Amino acid sequence: MLQLKSKRGTDLMIIYYDLVAAGIKARNGFDALHIGAKQGDLDVVKVLMEAHPELVMTVDVSNTTALHTAENQGHIEVVNYLLESQSSLATIAKSNGKTALHSSARNGHLQVLKALLSKEPGIATRMDNKGQTALHMAVKGQNLEVVEELIKADASLVNMVDNKGNTRCILHLGKGALRLLNCCSRRMKQTRKLSTGPTRQLSTLLRKCHKLRQ
Repeated sequence: MLQLKSKRGTDLMIIYYDLVAAGIKARNGFDALHIGAKQGDLDVVKVLMEAHPELVMTVDVSNTTALHTAENQGHIEVVNYLLESQSSLATIAKSNGKTALHSSARNGHLQVLKALLSKEPGIATRMDNKGQTALHMAVKGQNLEVVEELIKADASLVNMVDNKGNTRCILHLGKGALRLLNCCSRRMKQTRKLSTGPTRQLSTLLRKCHKLRQ
């Protein structure tokens, strides 16, 4: 009953039910908090968290947290609340090795990405099971602002290599990725968002990649 009420976004009735049931999971591993996070219902999430703060660390069958779930939908208010409750959530990876930062980069959720980096800046260089970082995901998602934000967070990302020894951002992503990072490089130079060193790193990488594609 509690899960159904949460899914409908009506937290008023939750207080009349046994909140012990909040931890009961559906077949997919979702509990009431995951459903509230997916719906972006901050009021429901708060009621559940106040009653059972330990729910913040629950995961489904693929090790997906409520933070992952909220991020996938771009629910920034829920993301911020969960991070304030437990910032280490940002470091938890799903069974495929992807953190919420990987997902936010791929989905182009810039505000979510900024929130994650502000709480756990070290996750910028985290790799998934394929050796891919959030920057790799951002280039796939073709979102210039997200790419810039990640390079600004850690410029070393542009030189990291994947499990096959390929430079992460470019070598196997096609012409679209090259255009995106060329544009990123130009904008960084124009706006001076980064110091000379990181900007030079990106420019050098782009030159190497262009040569490899000739």
